[in-house]
Amino acid sequence: MQYNFCAITTLSLSRSLSCSAFMVLILLCSSPSPSCSLPPFNSTINACSYYSSANWPRRAMDLSCSSWQQVLPASCLYNCLTDSSGPRVSNVSAGMRTDHSKNILWVQRWRRMGLSCFSPREQALPARCMYNCRSESAETRVFVMSCLYTNRLKKSMLWLRQQKGMNVCWFSRQTALPARYLHNCLSDRAGPRVFVVSDLHTDYLENMSWVRRLSSVLYKKDVLIVAGDVAEMYKNFVNTMSELRDRFQVVFFVPGNHDLWCRREGENYLDSLEKLDMLLDACRELGVSTRPRTIDGVGIIPLFSWYHKSFDKEKDVTGVRIPSLEMACKDFHACKWPEELSNNDASLSQYFDLLNEKNLNAMEQIRKKSNQIITFSHFVPRQELCPEKRMLFYPNLPKIIGSDPLEVRIRSIHGQKGNTSACHVFGHTHFCWDAVLDGIRYVQAPLAYPRERKRRMNGGEDWLPFCVYDCGLTEQLSPSFWSDYYTKNKREPENTELAPWVARFYRRIGRRDGE
Repeated sequence: MQYNFCAITTLSLSRSLSCSAFMVLILLCSSPSPSCSLPPFNSTINACSYYSSANWPRRAMDLSCSSWQQVLPASCLYNCLTDSSGPRVSNVSAGMRTDHSKNILWVQRWRRMGLSCFSPREQALPARCMYNCRSESAETRVFVMSCLYTNRLKKSMLWLRQQKGMNVCWFSRQTALPARYLHNCLSDRAGPRVFVVSDLHTDYLENMSWVRRLSSVLYKKDVLIVAGDVAEMYKNFVNTMSELRDRFQVVFFVPGNHDLWCRREGENYLDSLEKLDMLLDACRELGVSTRPRTIDGVGIIPLFSWYHKSFDKEKDVTGVRIPSLEMACKDFHACKWPEELSNNDASLSQYFDLLNEKNLNAMEQIRKKSNQIITFSHFVPRQELCPEKRMLFYPNLPKIIGSDPLEVRIRSIHGQKGNTSACHVFGHTHFCWDAVLDGIRYVQAPLAYPRERKRRMNGGEDWLPFCVYDCGLTEQLSPSFWSDYYTKNKREPENTELAPWVARFYRRIGRRDGE
């Protein structure tokens, strides 16, 4: 008799990670066959592997320590209904340490399964292997899922729930990102899909490795929008854009602040504007688009921008000693500008906005001929696309993230009231975001720094780049913690009482400084 088996495992981590363990739930949906047992496993599982075979109980799985993209070529992606006569098996590293014996007693009951040291949840659960869809197959499907849950996050979530009118929930990885929302698989549709990503920061080896692991098969007919902050080093920038250009049919780019840093290569550029010209020249040589274009009826418009302090119009946090912008933001030292341009006023914001003027005719043609328009920038066009100051470890962050002229430019393209097909992609703050404001959908899908991905509830390595268009705008990216939060809870910009995690942070800073 065939059966369905579902196991949910969780992790036990060291106390230094402040993680709690909670264990196993096994659901047997029908009686298993007495002669059916799990196959033998290798001693270490660091990646995911699965196969379809009629004699699966008698075959060993050959799992390597390489990334899942290498282990799972496109021809092995089975997240769809099956008509196979044999079962399909999905095995994922539980990501536990083998010395946590209490947590893996259940494993020892099944053959010999050695578990590797903790690896990020995103590596253990590649979204493209998730079978959380309805199956018409009478054969076996096996699921193994790992979850992370930290004590500190738990306290923060409880505090949010206690606030009046707030509705906050904890998402599990599979429930929140079902495979049908992820379009990173081979497409049989005639038109291209549009994928987005920002803040690649490939000066980090982990991030450059992620770029190189992207499939060279899945995206050949598709478009990629890169919303700035590719790399600080010119060589890394060129290598990254070359890798992406090899994988996608069309790649778009706008510069971010990190792209214009000159601190390591200052002798090569007179200033950051000269470096900008060199980056745009490199894009032209590589075939990367930095100007508006229409791709199979989809109009894509890059928008140059820079931030200014007056973008922040919400009440400042007081009562704690907050570092100055010059101390907190490296742009003030890593970028070099002509004397007439400065981060201390709106001159840079106005200068970069004027760079868009040369593309006005192309923008107007796209407005007239395209039913779907996607604009994108690196910086933030509206303050509502950033958490309130009381929620931020650096409450003055809104002063160095956004541009008012950028929002004016976006509205001139999409209309003051927007429309159902209006979409703008941005980056810079490293918060996953997907929300509709005044008729325009605003999306941020950052790769961000490696340490940030490990803390982020939806990771990023396995679902990025995010598909925002596939014969129409796709469903919203979820979970995006802060945009989900503000969908359910009203913004309170006049409330400057620090959130508990922020207050605790500044108390710790005060004790360290002897205050």
